[in-house]
Amino acid sequence: MDNRSQIQITEKTTLAEIVSASIGYAEILDRYDIDYGNNGKMNIGKASSQLGLNCETVVRELNTKEVSDMVCQNINEWEVVFLCDFITTNLHVRIRRMLPSIHRLFSSMEKKKLLPREIGKMAIELTEDIQSHIQKEQRMLYPYIRQIADAVSSRSELHIAPFGLISKPIKVLTREHLQLSEILNSLVSFLQGYKENSVAKESDELIILLIEFRSSFRLYTHFENNILFPKVISLERRIHKSKTNQLHKKSKST
Repeated sequence: MDNRSQIQITEKTTLAEIVSASIGYAEILDRYDIDYGNNGKMNIGKASSQLGLNCETVVRELNTKEVSDMVCQNINEWEVVFLCDFITTNLHVRIRRMLPSIHRLFSSMEKKKLLPREIGKMAIELTEDIQSHIQKEQRMLYPYIRQIADAVSSRSELHIAPFGLISKPIKVLTREHLQLSEILNSLVSFLQGYKENSVAKESDELIILLIEFRSSFRLYTHFENNILFPKVISLERRIHKSKTNQLHKKSKST
């Protein structure tokens, strides 16, 4: 049985399309440091070009990826409530579990004066900002997403949230995804360069941990930026369009 890629990837295939077909492809994109989470609309050809990669090599590797062990295939077909549950119980949990170790290692290196103070401060603030970001999603955004899904399935009225259209907080959260990713990339780049001039064992452990964390963070941003958020915005528009049509019919009949 042929277990190679189930989709035919070309240079025109977008990063979101690739990972949405199966998250098993994320491993390859991570290895090439391709940020599919924040650049989902970009095709693999452009992403490769920007990083100075040979697109043919990357595409060939993706197309020969064995899919027998791939999980979470066709996630574009998942319902929004299931997506929220999956992100909360899997991706959020994974990220939160890693944050204390990142905080501890950076604090340890800073105390031993193995890192510039501003780098340690940047890393500690990053862990705190990510915690705050996830809390906003779980306490404010996800409950309203469930209300939208319920209104669609039950054809009931949707009570508008204090923030208005859901696209408003989504825009803020998407921007935060990018900002947090950029800080994370800066820390990885600094440590990789710093490692060459350092004998600190902590730096090796920290680089491995940060790269693993970045992979988890990219997958999380992909699920939200490229799948959940567009679906929710579309559902909300359906509700408002349906309400507008009903009002129009009512005004015609009177």
